[in-house]
Amino acid sequence: MKKPHPNTRSVLIVNRITALSIQTVTLVAVCFGIDYWKSGWNVWGTWFLWGFMLLALYFICRCVVIIVEYRHAYYSFSEQQIYIQKGGWSTRIDCVPVKKVQHIAVSQSWSSRLFSLYSITFYTAGSTHWIGYIAKPEADEIKRCVFDVIEKYEAERGFRLA
Repeated sequence: MKKPHPNTRSVLIVNRITALSIQTVTLVAVCFGIDYWKSGWNVWGTWFLWGFMLLALYFICRCVVIIVEYRHAYYSFSEQQIYIQKGGWSTRIDCVPVKKVQHIAVSQSWSSRLFSLYSITFYTAGSTHWIGYIAKPEADEIKRCVFDVIEKYEAERGFRLA
């Protein structure tokens, strides 16, 4: 089984820093309102310090979770199945039958664009499965292989792909 690109952790940490920044701005706005209401223009009050410490603790915990989740992330591909293993404290293995794939999307978020990584999403009738943060040639290769298998399967059954 293959691991996602090593820069996956960096992309996830950039995402987490962005979310933390938004939460910090919100915290500052709320603390400013509470402290101004209580005692005038005292922005650096107790509310802010406690809130900032909680956000820092949350950020550290999320970074640990990202590292643990990356250690257990794998994927592989065969002509019958796409295997995707994910998880942190408990792992989950998804086996997606290639014949059941209805649509494939290769996408790139703003943070993964910084590291030239892509995500590939497989849509089936019942659910959606994705492999995150892989190199573009690898994503295109997986997409091409899946389409080749589906085309071969449809040709055997007498269907024509649109």
